[in-house]
Amino acid sequence: KDVLGWEALHPQCATTPGDGGETGGGAGVSLVRFTGRPDETSPKSWLKQTFFGCPPTFDRHDWVVNRGGREVRYVIDYYHNDEGVNADGVPGLDDPDTIQSIRIDVRPALDSVDAFLDRLVRMPLARLQGTTKLHPLPLYSPRPPPEATPQQQPIVGTAAESFSQFDGLDAASLMEMRQRLEEMCSGCKKRLDTCETESDQSNAAMALSFCVGQVVCPREAGALELALSGQQTPEDDLEKAFSVMQSCISVFEQRAMHVVSEAAEEGKRRST
Repeated sequence: KDVLGWEALHPQCATTPGDGGETGGGAGVSLVRFTGRPDETSPKSWLKQTFFGCPPTFDRHDWVVNRGGREVRYVIDYYHNDEGVNADGVPGLDDPDTIQSIRIDVRPALDSVDAFLDRLVRMPLARLQGTTKLHPLPLYSPRPPPEATPQQQPIVGTAAESFSQFDGLDAASLMEMRQRLEEMCSGCKKRLDTCETESDQSNAAMALSFCVGQVVCPREAGALELALSGQQTPEDDLEKAFSVMQSCISVFEQRAMHVVSEAAEEGKRRST
């Protein structure tokens, strides 16, 4: 179901219903093959465990689907959800959500520019517009994250320092950040608004996303840009760089929403 939700971002190829409300008019999507990789931790799962204290996966699959004649790979991580054990029901053909004790994280593997666009631009935009029912698993775990090993410390320390910079974010600093975004990224936004083709729109959207990353999470955006510029960058390194920047922006967004909410509550108290 989640794979179909991602594939619905390409309506010219997707025709299968039940993918979050979207259907298309293309040749359809079909599973070509899948590979079980239970002993391999995906880069994103490693980041969730290391940075945010999330539990490890108990299984991983790589699915390859046929998207209108082109093979596209997906990474699927499986997590135990202890809180959902008592809520499990008997699954039917059309109600996979009855199994609450297992949670899955599905996303396209970063094998192509299209996959980057799906994860960095198209899916966030679809969530914002309410055209998809897919939502990512929570970034954080209620338990504290484990301490990094000496081998992990250089990578973990870099990201942890960047994420902690938002701890002191307040209304004034948030306003300053927004002004910087407007100054530095207004050109990218104008370019996006004037695009005439889907290809130009995708390229402009990615440029805008990178610009936001450079302002909000400059270190992470720089690391991703460096990874993308390498002609033989290992897939795991590329995935980690992408996930770190995405996580950093998510932390900023969550903190920014909290600051806005606090400011609104303070305004209400003062008006009464």
